[in-house]
Amino acid sequence: MNTISTQGTKWTGTTLSALILTLVAFLFSTGFVNAQTYSGPLVITKGGTYTGNWESKDSEVAAVDVRTSEPVTIVNSNIRGAGYLIKSWGYAVNITVRNTKGYGLTPTPFKDYKKPRRFLTVNNFKNVVVENCYLEGTAGIYVGTRYEGNGSTSETVKIRYNKARNIDGRVYGGQREHSQFAQFNYRGSLPHAEIAWNEVINEPNKSLVEDNINLSNSRGTSGSPIRVHNNYIQGAYPYPATETKFSGGGIIADSWYQDGMGDAASVATAYVKVYDNQTVNIGNYNYAIAGGNNIEVYNNRGVNSGLFDDGTRVNTHNVGLYGYDYYKKGATFNAVMRNNVTGVMSQGSLFDKNYFPDGLVKNENNPYVGGNITKQHEKNEYTAWLNKLSSNGIVLGPNGSAPSTSPTQDPVATAPAEQTPTVESGSTSTGTTTGTAGTGKITRDFWSNVHGTTVSVIPVSTNPTSTSALSSFEAPGGQGNNYGQRIRGYVTAPASGQYTFWIAADDVAEL
Repeated sequence: MNTISTQGTKWTGTTLSALILTLVAFLFSTGFVNAQTYSGPLVITKGGTYTGNWESKDSEVAAVDVRTSEPVTIVNSNIRGAGYLIKSWGYAVNITVRNTKGYGLTPTPFKDYKKPRRFLTVNNFKNVVVENCYLEGTAGIYVGTRYEGNGSTSETVKIRYNKARNIDGRVYGGQREHSQFAQFNYRGSLPHAEIAWNEVINEPNKSLVEDNINLSNSRGTSGSPIRVHNNYIQGAYPYPATETKFSGGGIIADSWYQDGMGDAASVATAYVKVYDNQTVNIGNYNYAIAGGNNIEVYNNRGVNSGLFDDGTRVNTHNVGLYGYDYYKKGATFNAVMRNNVTGVMSQGSLFDKNYFPDGLVKNENNPYVGGNITKQHEKNEYTAWLNKLSSNGIVLGPNGSAPSTSPTQDPVATAPAEQTPTVESGSTSTGTTTGTAGTGKITRDFWSNVHGTTVSVIPVSTNPTSTSALSSFEAPGGQGNNYGQRIRGYVTAPASGQYTFWIAADDVAEL
């Protein structure tokens, strides 16, 4: 990894109201993780709050294994695994994971069944919260088999404000397991569940995602449907990425059925709202209902140029929307897809045909974007996403921030935005050691698509791609490939005296 940081300016004073101005800028290429010292696998048998760095280089052993139904919180941690990173099976788990980074390690041989590198896997559960985390090279979050909570807001599922890079279902020996950023596959009706404000970016040949978000025979309630909203999802490809066949995609309500499961309509995915999401360069489908009832998919956007970054063509067949009783079990009714805007290129030409073959999923006012979709359209979508985050006061990933009030929603879907740039992954932090908190303002300027080997190529004299406020001098991690950023701001010193400023990054940085 090459990390180049600009030279900044530093003013310090010794009076009571000393003004301190720090200007910092970074230029990144693909990154992995800050150097950490890791302990071996952890087994948790009592409730409490846990912070640390744990790893397992054996696919058979989870890095963190939670074996209690008492409330467990994992916070400010780093976790790496060749198999499951965090696992809890058989304990009606109540788990919260916040401000934590998870990384997949090289898979090792497995016994009996495949063990993908899930960031978190639970089966029977009471409460699951994953917020402000960073996932890289993992197989995402799996929530099954049975909901055992009390139906309150404190016993539900919340997956919010996370960043994920390269969801990867590959396991040892060239085999693979269907993996998602988030999959629900539980039984029981779950109120108050939410998958929201997540950013998922998958790169071709560095990832193997199936459905980025999959709701599989999972149900909300009539009064409190599952809400999947305001997520940005970029990339879904086969492996190798040049293959023609691919069964994955964007966001799907799926209602598979096997004999012995009971009444199909009662176990199918139901009471779901999917809205205000963005999908970009997604192979196969963008949004789908493959069976289920009482499902609404609306005000979403899907844009696909059908091209890789080098301009070569993606070979999968791509479609914006589809909906029908895929398993033919009579479980599909009261389902609608409406007001979704798509612009999808498939094998070299615009594909403006959504797929609703049996009429059981209503197709209402789902317009197509006219003309060819280009890589610039895709970049514009990411810029619109950054602006949405900024306008709602949301900073994703570890040490990020959630909105203090309910975020604003787009009232209707519109055509792809006409603005600029794109992203992927990296990590850095800057900070001050002033001893006590003062007052001030900190701003982060971000320029995408910055290439070069010196900081002089960062176009600081031009308007940034996006600007956002920070709550500390720590820049968010996992931001992308080939970008520049500047952290600037002021603090009022809490007392007169000498202050030490420092900066840290993955490789090299200057203050």
